[in-house]
This record gives sequence, structure tokens and C-alpha cells, in this order.
Amino acid sequence: MSQHRRRTSASAPLPADVQQYRHRLLSRLGIGENVMLRDYNQLHRRLQKVRSLKSCAAIEHDLECAELRLELRRAALPHPDYPDQLPITSRLEDIREALLHHQVVVVAGETGSGKTTQLPKLCLDLGWGASGIIGHTQPRRIAARSVAERIADELDSPLGGLVGYSVRFTDTVSEDTSIKVMTDGILLAEIHHDRLLRAYDTIIIDEAHERSLNIDFLLGYLKQILPQRPDLHVIITSATIETERFAEHFAVEGEPAPIIEVSGRTYPVEIRYRPGEDDDDPLDVFVDAITELYTESSLEGGDILAFFPGEREIREAEEALRQQRFPALDIVPLFGRLSAAEQHRVFEPHDIQRVVLATNVAETSLTVPGIRYVVDTGTARISRYSHRTKIQRLPIEEISQASARQRSGRCGRLSDGIALRLYSEESFEARPAYTEPEILRTNLAAVILRMADLGFGSVEDFPFLDPPELSSIRDGVQVLRELGALRDDMALTATGRTMARIPTDPRLARILVEAQRRDILGDVLLIVAGLSLQDIRERPTEQQQEADQLHARFRNPQSDFLSYLQLWDYLREQQHELSRSAFRKLCRREFLHWMRYREWLDLVQQLSEICRDLKWSWVPHQEKGGVQEDDIHRALLAGLLSHIGSRIGETRDYQGTRGKRFAIFPSSGVARKNSFVMAYEIVETSRVWARTVATVEPEWVEKAAGASLSRRYSEPHWSHSRGEVQAYETTSLWGVPLVVDRLVSYRKIDPDLARHLFLLHGLVQGDWDRQYPFTAVNDATIQRLQDYEEKARQRGSVADEEALATLFAKVVPEQIMSQVQFDQWWRQASAADRASLEFSEEDIRAATSAGEDSSLYPDELSGFPLKYAFKPGSAEDGISVVIPLAQLPAVSPAPFTWLVPGMREELILALLRGLPKEYRRMFIPLPETAQAMTGTIVENYSRDFRQAFQEALHQVRGVAVPLSVISAAELPQHLCIRFVAVDERGRTIDTARDVQELQGRQQGTSAQAISSTFRTVEKGPFSAWTEEIGDILPQISQGDVTAYPALLRKKDGWHVHAYPSATSAQVAQHKALIALLLAELPHARRQLFNGIPQVQRMALRSYPGGEESLREDCHLCAVRDIVVQAGAPTRTLDGYSSLRQSAAEKVPPRERAIALLVAQAVEARLQVLANLPDGEGIVQDVREQVEWLTSPGFVTAHGAVRVKHIPRYLQAAQERLGKAVLYDGEWEDPWSASVEAFYRVEDALWEKCGAPAPEDSLAVKKVRWLYEEFKVSTFAQQLGTVEKVSEKKLMQEIAVLPVQVSL
Repeated sequence: MSQHRRRTSASAPLPADVQQYRHRLLSRLGIGENVMLRDYNQLHRRLQKVRSLKSCAAIEHDLECAELRLELRRAALPHPDYPDQLPITSRLEDIREALLHHQVVVVAGETGSGKTTQLPKLCLDLGWGASGIIGHTQPRRIAARSVAERIADELDSPLGGLVGYSVRFTDTVSEDTSIKVMTDGILLAEIHHDRLLRAYDTIIIDEAHERSLNIDFLLGYLKQILPQRPDLHVIITSATIETERFAEHFAVEGEPAPIIEVSGRTYPVEIRYRPGEDDDDPLDVFVDAITELYTESSLEGGDILAFFPGEREIREAEEALRQQRFPALDIVPLFGRLSAAEQHRVFEPHDIQRVVLATNVAETSLTVPGIRYVVDTGTARISRYSHRTKIQRLPIEEISQASARQRSGRCGRLSDGIALRLYSEESFEARPAYTEPEILRTNLAAVILRMADLGFGSVEDFPFLDPPELSSIRDGVQVLRELGALRDDMALTATGRTMARIPTDPRLARILVEAQRRDILGDVLLIVAGLSLQDIRERPTEQQQEADQLHARFRNPQSDFLSYLQLWDYLREQQHELSRSAFRKLCRREFLHWMRYREWLDLVQQLSEICRDLKWSWVPHQEKGGVQEDDIHRALLAGLLSHIGSRIGETRDYQGTRGKRFAIFPSSGVARKNSFVMAYEIVETSRVWARTVATVEPEWVEKAAGASLSRRYSEPHWSHSRGEVQAYETTSLWGVPLVVDRLVSYRKIDPDLARHLFLLHGLVQGDWDRQYPFTAVNDATIQRLQDYEEKARQRGSVADEEALATLFAKVVPEQIMSQVQFDQWWRQASAADRASLEFSEEDIRAATSAGEDSSLYPDELSGFPLKYAFKPGSAEDGISVVIPLAQLPAVSPAPFTWLVPGMREELILALLRGLPKEYRRMFIPLPETAQAMTGTIVENYSRDFRQAFQEALHQVRGVAVPLSVISAAELPQHLCIRFVAVDERGRTIDTARDVQELQGRQQGTSAQAISSTFRTVEKGPFSAWTEEIGDILPQISQGDVTAYPALLRKKDGWHVHAYPSATSAQVAQHKALIALLLAELPHARRQLFNGIPQVQRMALRSYPGGEESLREDCHLCAVRDIVVQAGAPTRTLDGYSSLRQSAAEKVPPRERAIALLVAQAVEARLQVLANLPDGEGIVQDVREQVEWLTSPGFVTAHGAVRVKHIPRYLQAAQERLGKAVLYDGEWEDPWSASVEAFYRVEDALWEKCGAPAPEDSLAVKKVRWLYEEFKVSTFAQQLGTVEKVSEKKLMQEIAVLPVQVSL
């Protein structure tokens, strides 16, 4: 109700007396000509709201005070004098006239013209500075302080009175101040609370040609507000470069602002160029320049000012000069990082000549006294923002012509000056006229934030003198969006509005906002204040090591940021415990800059006040139980997201955002092997460095990045353990990988794919931990259909997994994508829903599938189980028959050549296609022939299928095809049964497509298997065949396994051993009988070769092994012959007794007869070897023939019947050698038709059987002996042969030799 009354009274008409009183006061106030501007604004606002006579009286009293205050200020204004020696003095009247008739005046002049100090005095002379303040901006703090001191000195006024200065953390402005010298940043900051700058009646923008970011912003802003402030006077001072642009910028109705030019310096300056040679060391060139000036100044005196790009170059030059040991020459550095005391040393009176080594801090405004000479190295560090790497770089670049003139202008103020430029005149002329404005080479984030907060509109529309490039604007906008300060529509977010109220770098403001949210504002505020200042830890050149040792206690191996807290706590404790003087001494002793610490305190206080204005509160960490390090770093991370880096491998380099690559600055206390770091700043000097660094966790970055985070997903897959679809997530922030290959759920990322894989792997394949009833039912149905597919070798009987997934999708709700969700649904599902997941055979069978006929694909063949596999290209493709090792030797290959009925027609067609072309063309069309033969062939598993195939071919087409041709036809792998040998546990031991090959390879293991089966039947050991052994059974059976016993000699004696086949048992028994007889019969007689001719005796002695080996060979051969002549190996004890008695009688004469034959063969051997000519060719053939016929053991190996013919074979070899001809170092047979036929036979035999070997079969051995007879027939026909031989006969014999048949 009261609010309603207030609104009503506020809108009611004023009483007549109040209205008259108010009107009289407004008339008296006028447009503010009788009061100060600040008073006018305040009084005018109060009069607009006055509602009573009492209020009017109070305003009238304040108006009288304001009028008196203005009168007093006007009366206090001095009437300054102007030095006649300054060039600007001669133009004061022109300037005065321009100022009185124009709102904006441009004063242009070279360095030394006096414009910086005389223009504020001229404004006072015009009566300005009374109603408002004369604001005088400088680009640097040291210049603002220096200029204020000079003006105050000229006006004979104490600093802080008529003249004051305001820089960051220091303000000497008082109520009486008329001239306020300040940095341009201070004036820019005042716009926030004084939109039209009503505190000022005059603003002087000094050194406008420097075109810093603040200057450009002020120039644009002043252009905007001047129409609203017609009483505001603006003076732009600049060098003589591009003054027309400043005039045009402030043009009114097309008329530029007037330009007043004044001469630059009082005394002329001689410019000398000293570029040096290309290969000269720049330091040597500099030392030569100093030597030249030092020599010239020896009579006239004067100091030298030398310009360098940075502190490091100054230190190097200082060291080089000190090494020259110039007498009476003081060397003084001057750069921003110096302490205040060291900076003031430059301005102190001195008796000896000086060389001042300075950066471009001494280039403008700042006047170093006593300078007569200048050395210009021609370079400077120019701050540039890289749009590619998004970092502020400080590269060393050549300075512009304007900067070169500014440097030359530092001399010539006391007398004639000399400026040495250490570069050529051509280089000077080629340089740009002026330095590129900072706005074109910096990040605009702070400007954009300030403009958005003040409602200045877009950067593109702001009247900048040089509008920034769109890329710079985009980068500034990007930074603010990264910090969460700017929306897509360019409006400030709540965070952005808060940040704009904090007068510091946007990143630091964002850090403070986050710190407040995390309740760690107190600690972070200290860190932010420290980051905003120059480091208070000093490292004097002469005492760097000592300083580093003292500062090491503040280092934190994980964070440079936390070192600020340690340093703060230490200093605060010492400050409380020590007196002011003692504390300053401690700071000096421990290389801590006391004044910077005071600045730190002041800034903390200022930031604290700002935070309190924002209604923020905090508690020091001492009262919270310690420093919350992780929260501090997370707060810092909110403003430094684009300053993170990931370590590159084992190097010390880090991959930064947007392609940056940097290293941690050497002075950092943080270890160089941390995986992730963040930095307060990333600057490029000699390389890209990260300064003020801390380790961070990638998880912190992920949470802080929010929508800026890039997520990439790879390899979505079904997880058996999780029962859902997962994928590998890789997160990165602007090119920096944070987390690589982290498993995450894929349901929310791609629901469609997650649902599909869930149906496929979970429901169709059952790839999870729990089993459901429908799974077993469906699997059984699918298995039946798939088994038939394997047998019939055709896919399509079963619907594929995609089709099955579709069946499940019709029943399972679409929102279900994981096992957990499915379990929940299953528990609540009705019986009907559960039953619908059990699919019928018709559901699962594909639409194109035919019916089944199980008789075509039996599960066993010849008593052995069959396995079917449809895996083309795999070793298991086709039919596999599983055979236990114990039964393997008894397996006949014939039944398996027939395959199974379902594959019979395919087998016939494959055999037809494998026939040679001359046969195959007789059966075209092959499919019809195969179909006809299928109906003709009658199954008979006791014979080979090829025989039935041969007969069917003749029956159907009347063509007789040789069996050897049919056997040579190659078949596809799946039409050859695969034989699998397994042990008693069913484990696969070996496989082959030829059962005979498998039987040969597994002969030993089969024997062991049989022996193991009949372990109770086998007997032994025995010393001989005694009654204890008794008779040996011809065969024994146990289950499906049949074995054949025979004697076997082992190390410990004789055993009755079970063999897998009758043949192997017969061979073993035969060998056993020979071994038994050899053990029981007397050895060969020493007189065995008595009575033979002496020639043969000598041949025997030359034989390898001598007579002894031949006697044993003859004895063994004789015993073997007796056993062979006795017929089948006896299995009874009585039969063995009879054989032993017969052998005792027959062996001696038999071995004597064999010995006589052997003597002849050895004699023939010696003759052939003795007559072998030198060379190769057929000589090598004969040598190999002799080796085969008469090698050690040849008697037993060949038998007495063959030994008898060896002399004739060797004599034929001698005849062959006698006819040979030597050609090109090799002996060759002379050509003839018979010799050519011989070689054809030799080639055929070698191709079929290879070289003679002990394991040759009887059939092969027979052909080899025929081949020896053929040699006699070819090369020594007169010797005769034991049987007729010819090329045709041998070729036929070779052709019918057993072949390896693969089915």
C-alpha cells in the first residue's frame, strides 16, 4: 500500500511554490558554466527529483558551495611560463587559437618539441582544468610518473596538488588536482562508471602514434561521445607520421580537425649508419659503435643511450662492454623488470659518463637526462597475436621508421646529437613508415567484453581508427565463448556480466568467478593478484644463484600457482612479526621486491573490494584447515582451458591447444615429466614457453570444457561382461587429447546402433552371462538346420542373424538396449510374451530353403563317425572320418572313395572334369553324363570307386578309359575324405586326405595304441623262444580292435607284441626268427674265403670294412635265405625247433657258396674303380652304380640271387666307359638310337622313383634290376641278359608302379 502511495505522489503535480523554487535553481545552474562538471551532473539529477521546499533549500546550499568551489579553483589556476628554447613555444598562439575554435586539435611534432609538458600548461592558461580535470594520458606507468613530476616541477607545485598522477596501484590525485597524468588504461577503466567522462573538461591523448590497444579504443570512444559532450576538449599529440588520419578521424561535417605541427628538436642530430659486414657478430658491431662515440665524446662529454629488443640482449651487451674496460664509463640497464630503485638510478645526477642500455621503454615520453648520443640496434620485441597458434608472441622484429626517428630524437636536446644506426640506410628506407597498430596484432577479448558490458555494440561497428581484422575479432569472441562469457548472439552471459565488473584480464576474471563458486575465493584472489603483477622475486644478474636458492623454498613441484600462496603466507607472517624497517631489509636481503609486494597488497585489497561489491564472501585457508589444492587448480582451469598441454612421448615438450607446441619455462619449479599441465601464459620468444605452470588431471579439463569438448567414438562393440554395447571414447580439447580409448556405454550416443547390436549379440547370439529358456529352444532348432547345411554344402537353410534380430525386434520393446533393461522387462513380461521369443522351425528356416533328406548324408561310414564342414578354403572343409589310432592300421581306403550318396553326383562330375581333354570331350555334356552314371553305379564299398567309375563310363558312353588316367584326375579338397586319427581321449593326433599316408605317418603311434589296448595279452621279457612263450596266436580281438601277435626283441629281451596288421606281424615274426637263429647258430667261419684266387683275396682286403664285414654279411644272408625258403614264418615252438635244426645243417654250405659269389663281385668292383677316368659325366653315373651294387651290406640287401649278376653288371659298366667320348671336360655316351632309348628309360625311372633307397618296395626293386639288365643290353650286348628287356617293357613296368592316390 505504501509503495502505491509513493508511486502516486511521484506522479502528482509539484506544488506551485516548489515548482517556482525548482525553476529558479535550474536557471541558476544553467548549463554548468558556474560549477564543476561533476557538481553539475549531481545537482541536475537532484533537481529532477526534488519534491519539497526543504529539498530545494538543501540543493541551493550545495549549489552555492559548488559555485564557490569553482571560483576557488579558477583563482588557484597558475599563469605558467613557457621555456623559450622549446620549439612548441613559438606555436603556442596558433595552438591557443585552434583550441578555442575547435573541439579536437591534433598537435604533431618530433620528439623533443615540448608538447608533452607544455600542452597541459597551455590548457591551464586557457582556464581549463577548473570546471573539470585536464586528463593527460601516457602509454607507460614510468612515463606517467615522470611527466607528472616534470609538469609539477615547471609549475612549482608539489606532486599531488595541482598536478597528480594515477597509475595502477598508485594514485596521487586530490581534490585540488587540475592536471591528472595517467596511463591510458586508467582512463579506459573510468568509462565503466563515467560513461561520458564528465570528470574531465579536457583530455590529452599523448603519443597517439604508438597506437596501442588502449589508445585506439579511446580514440574511437571519444569520437562517439564528443557529440554528447560539446564542452569536452580533446588534444591528440603525435609524431609527424599519419597525423592526417587522426584529423580525418575527428572530422566534423567533413572538415578534419586542425593540425598544428611543431619542430622536433632543439639541436640538430647527425644520423650515421654502421651496418657492419654480413658475417660480423652483432655484439662486435655494437662495441665498435660505443667505442666510436666514446672516443668522440672524450672532449665534449654526454651520455649514450643504446636500444635493445630485450633484457637478455641488454645483459649480453653489458657483459661485452665490461670486457672492454672503458675508463670512467658507467653502464646502466633500463627495462621494465628492473626494480624501482634501479630504474630511478637512470634519472639520478652523476659525475661520470654513462651508457644506458634500454628497451623501447625509453623510446617515447620518458626522457633520460644527459643523453647526447644514441645507438639504435634497429630491432625490438613486438607483441603479436598468432591467429594460427592462438598465442601472444614476442618476436624480435625490425622497428619502423617512426620508431627509428623516436629513438634518434632522444638525443640533441642539450647540444648537437649523434645517432648511430647499426643497419644500412637502405634497410631504413625499406622499413614500414610506422609500427602496425596493436589492435591489428593482439587478442581483442578484453575489449569485446568491455564493449559488450558498456553496450557499445559490435566491434565491427565501433569507430576504430584502424578497424581490427575479422580474424582478430573472431579470436577475441572465441576466447570469451571459451570462458563462458559470451552467447552465440553476442550477448553477455551471467558469468560474462560478472566478469565485466572485475577490471582485470578476462581469463583472470573467469578464474575469480569459478573460485567463488567453489568457495576458495580467498586463496585464488591472492593468486590472481600475483599473476597480474610483475613477479616480486628478483634475480639480480650478479646474485642470481643466491637469489634462486632463497626462492627455492617457495617452489612447489606440482604448481607454480601455489608458490604464490606460500610466498604470501611467508611475507604476511614476517610483516606482522617485524618492524617496517626490518621487513624491508628482509625483503632486500632475500631478493623480494618490497614495492611490488606493496602493489600486491594493494591489488588484493582492490580485488577484495570489488568482490565485496559483488556480494561475495570468503574464508582464508588458514581457517579452513589448509589449502584446497585441487579446487584451486580447477578454478584456475576455468580461465586457462586453452593453455593446457599434454606431454609428447618421453620428450619435455607438450602438445598445446590448436596446434601449439611448447615447453615449460626454465624458471618454473614444476617437474618436466608431468602428463598434463596448464599454464597462465604461453609466449613465443626464442621458442614457445609456458610460464607459471601446474599439473592438472584430464578429468578436470573434461568437466571444465563442457560443450567445447570434442568426443570421438570408435569401435562400438558388444560387451559380454556389461551386457550392453560399449565404445571407446577419446576426448580432446582443441587438439589436446585428454582421455584415449575409455569404455563408455553407447546407448545414448547412437541408440539405433546400440539397439541393433543388442538384438544381434544379446538375443540372437546369447552373448551374455544369463541363459533364458527361449535361447536353448532356438539354438536347438538352428543347430538342426545348420547341421544339414554343413552336410548339403549349401547356405540358406537358416535365416541369417539379421533376420533373427528382426524377429526379436518385433517382440522386445524398442527402448530396451541392454541386459539390465531386458531383465527388468523379462520379469514383468507375460507368459505369452515370453513364449513368443521361442521361434518355430518355419520362422527360422529361410524362404529359399529346400527340405531335408538325412539318408543322403549318413552320420557314419564303414563303422566310423563322419563330420561335415562347409568351410571352403579351410583344412576342415568337406567330410572328416574319425578313426581311433588303434583301429587305423586295419582301415581299408576303398569304402571312403565312395564319399556319401548326397555327394556322389558331384564326385562323378569332378572326375569327368579332371580327365585329360582327349577323353573329356567324349563325355560332353558332362552334367548329363554324370547324371546318367549316377543311376548306373551300384554301391560296393569293397572295391575302389574309380573302378566302378571306369565301368560306368564304359557302360554309359562305351568308352574305355585306363584306370591310371582316372586315378590321375585331381579332385577338389572337399571331395577327398579327411581322415582324422584320434587317441583314446578323442584328441586329434594327425590328419590326412589319404588314409595310407596317415597309416604310414602314424605307424608307431598306432602300434603303441594297439599295444596299450592289448597290454594284458603281451608277454615278456624272455631270453629266447621257450616253452614259457609257447605258441603265438595268429590274431587277437578286443572290442572293435583286432591285433596280430609276433615276437619283438627289446633291450631287456624277447616279448610277444601285438601288431596292428597281419602283414606287419608277419614281417616282425620273420625278423625275429632271423635274429633268434643268428643268436643261437655259430658265427661265420674265419676260413669262409679260403681257397679263392689271390686277386680276389686282395680285392676283399681293399673293401670297406674288410673281410670281417663281408663274412658277417654272407652269414646273415645265408640265415635269411634258410628262413625264407622255410615259407611263412612259424608261430609254434615246434616249428621253430625244426627250423633251427634245418638251419644248423644248411647255413654253412650256403654261406660258402654265397662267399664265392661275393668274392667275384668285389673283384669286379675293384677293377671298375681302378679304371675310372678323370672327369665327370657318365663317370659319375658309373661311380653311383658301383656304390649301389656293392656298398657295405649289399649281400643281405640284394640277396644271393642278385649278387651272382653283379660282376656282369660291372663289366658292362666297364664296356660303357670304354666307348665313352670326352667332350668339354665331361665323358658322354656316343649317340645312337639305343642310347637315346636308354636315357628315356632313365629319365622315366628317376622321375617316378628317384634314387635307389633301402625303403624301396619289391616292385620298385624289380624294375631297378630290369634297368641294370637294360644297361647290359645297351652298352655290352655281348654279355647277354637273364631275360628279355626293352624300352617298351621297362616303360610299361615303370608306368604300373604303385602311385599315391589322393581322394
